[in-house]
Amino acid sequence: MAWCEREGLEYIFGLAQNARLKKQIAPEMAQAEKQYEETKAPARVFTEFFYATQETWSRQRRVIAKASTSPTKPIPGS
Repeated sequence: MAWCEREGLEYIFGLAQNARLKKQIAPEMAQAEKQYEETKAPARVFTEFFYATQETWSRQRRVIAKASTSPTKPIPGS
């Protein structure tokens, strides 16, 4: 990420799920679960926010997150 930023490149990276990210998208997960219960079809809800790791990132970065549910189980941030 830092290299792309130094070079003036725009980028998109996938982030691994973690407890902090899951907590951040809890309202969207609830919304996706409600949509699934109403429609019985897979539901996806997107949100965005600024986020920084506690130790490894030098600054906050914009994150776009997807909360989704499916017939088998909820999949936070998938």
